Amino acid sequence: MKLDEIAPDRLMDMAYSRRRAEQIVSGLEVPINMHLLKLAAVPMPEQIPHWRQELTTWLTTIATIRVKPSTRPASAGFYFRILFDEPFGGNEVPALIARLQLLRQQYGQIRAALDEQALVDRLRAFHLRFAEGCAQGTMDLGEINALVDSF
Repeated sequence: MKLDEIAPDRLMDMAYSRRRAEQIVSGLEVPINMHLLKLAAVPMPEQIPHWRQELTTWLTTIATIRVKPSTRPASAGFYFRILFDEPFGGNEVPALIARLQLLRQQYGQIRAALDEQALVDRLRAFHLRFAEGCAQGTMDLGEINALVDSF
């Protein structure tokens, strides 16, 4: 198959050991969650296209991961655990507030009327949908863009 014959939305799979796959996803957890929070909390509309593009790139990287030797996607729990449950699970609102404080330090402001619990719920729903799509092997570029746009 030649590169120009590949449909533009089709993602090419990359197979890794489970340990390496976990390292890749873990390494992207902080920037993914921080960019999601930027979209929701930082009033800088001129930055939104940049943040969305970076999110799409990182989520696409994760969506293409397959685990050796089966070369199948990991379970939904694998993705959800790393991207949401470990950083937020059991301590959702305080963990969210800590990250929002980092954004306030970086950007000088965040939206004042944020409902922290509602934002946690949005993050959880986002990561559940993404994890399920990854586990089913159905996340393509169009779905990833739609998911980011819906956040």
